[in-house]
Amino acid sequence: MKALIPIFILLLLCTACPSASNPSKPDLSSSIPAAGASNIAINTKLTLAFSKEINQDSLQVSSSPVINLGIASWNDAKTAIFSPLENWKAGTSYTLSIQAKDASGNALSKTLSFSTQAPTDTTAPGIPQNITTTAANGDLSISWAANTETDLSGYTVFWGMSEDSLLPMSFVTKPGLMATFQGLEELKTYYYAVEALDTSNNASGKSAVASILMQDTLAPTLTNSEPANLSQGLSLVPKLRLSFSEAIQTNSLQITICASTLAPADASCTPETAIKINLGTPSWNSSNTLAEYTTESVFQAGNTYVLLITAKDKGGNDLEDPTKIAFSLSATLDTTPPNVLSMGMLSMNNTTHVVPIIFSFSEAMDQKSVQDAFLSQPTLTCSWTWEANQGTCSARVTQNSHYDIVIGTGAKDTANNMMLAAYSGALDIGNLNPRVTSYSPTSRFGGAINVDVNSPIILKFSEPMNPSTTQGAFVVTINSLAKAGEFRWNPDATEMTFSPSSPYGYGQSVIWSLGTGAADSQDTLLAQAISSSFTTELLINP
Repeated sequence: MKALIPIFILLLLCTACPSASNPSKPDLSSSIPAAGASNIAINTKLTLAFSKEINQDSLQVSSSPVINLGIASWNDAKTAIFSPLENWKAGTSYTLSIQAKDASGNALSKTLSFSTQAPTDTTAPGIPQNITTTAANGDLSISWAANTETDLSGYTVFWGMSEDSLLPMSFVTKPGLMATFQGLEELKTYYYAVEALDTSNNASGKSAVASILMQDTLAPTLTNSEPANLSQGLSLVPKLRLSFSEAIQTNSLQITICASTLAPADASCTPETAIKINLGTPSWNSSNTLAEYTTESVFQAGNTYVLLITAKDKGGNDLEDPTKIAFSLSATLDTTPPNVLSMGMLSMNNTTHVVPIIFSFSEAMDQKSVQDAFLSQPTLTCSWTWEANQGTCSARVTQNSHYDIVIGTGAKDTANNMMLAAYSGALDIGNLNPRVTSYSPTSRFGGAINVDVNSPIILKFSEPMNPSTTQGAFVVTINSLAKAGEFRWNPDATEMTFSPSSPYGYGQSVIWSLGTGAADSQDTLLAQAISSSFTTELLINP
């Protein structure tokens, strides 16, 4: 009897221990949606997975807020699936109360909470208002009043050459309220409209289409003349050539003249003292920027002449006042052949690699004949300017190059005396600062638009670069945040390609810059930092 007492006591103490007649309670192993989940789609089915087989008739699920869950279907005795007879409400937090028993009658009581995704925004922002423009000399700025929507993403600016052909030319991210375009054609009409876009890609629709005539308010200038201003000792002036900065109304060009015995720098002339003489009808180049008169019998030996020149450009702007040139003719016939006194090089532009090469002549030259007689090896493409007896060839050069330069005997003075012998010179160029020769994406109007969200950025250089320093100096940003990516180079390291590691995003303004830390293969640094931007394509109501 004494031996049974400890056993009896043990049984009393273990009445709560698991046994074949007292199994453990069931539990909720997992669920869809999971406990605490957010942003749940409103058509999501409810799936409940239990740790043990459940008495199907015992399962009760209630929801707050109330939703009709329908009747559960069972994959097996442990998994119940509800297909609600209505969608969950968007942007709502739900709490489910779950009651059930297993086959042995052990009860389960659980709560499950989750929240659904926000309602789909289908409300478009308001159409932009108070749109104004500023336009002059090929630049067009379009501005508008700010929209008040809190979910506004930005504005799409449309413009084109006709009301029916508007294209999305720029996307301005909030809070920007202006877009600027450059390089437009003057005296042409452009049509424009603005559209607002929210973060759900709802578009407002375009504002009323308006138009603007691109005005030309910039006065033209006389950029060059032959004879050059202040030329002296001319024998003959067979041609009078006038070059302008922009197209001129051909019938507006007028020339009046004063004659003097003073040196060109001292001779004066006013509209009151000048007389109009018949120079004949000038010939014009195709762009109406160069007028040429035949004047062999107009200007007499031994005199100084001051020419007052008036004209209007295509926009009606007057030539800058006063515009005059003065030159003098020798009293005796010039029979002396001209020659080159010297050739020199001014400081090079380290960014463009353009160098001015100055030729000084013994007397005033027929400019066209000199330019036609100019030869170089390798070839230099000159932009010529003249001042008295000096002609300047501004040309882009390449590094570590030797140029042989010749002015042939076809060069002649204004009296048609030709050079007796060709002039030869040389130009040696050492190592230059590298420069970016081109890049993409780009457009003739500045930053490119509608660019693919995965588009690479490609930079081409004037010479082989050091990839390490160049990549370190290259930065891409979106909304002031750096954008990561991968770099590739062509075999000779003159072309760098940056590919974003992930899409830029739709309707984003992408800005890139290359700093002066970029160096070529000889560690010569970039002379000047360069930057550009582009806007990615829009995704409207996908």
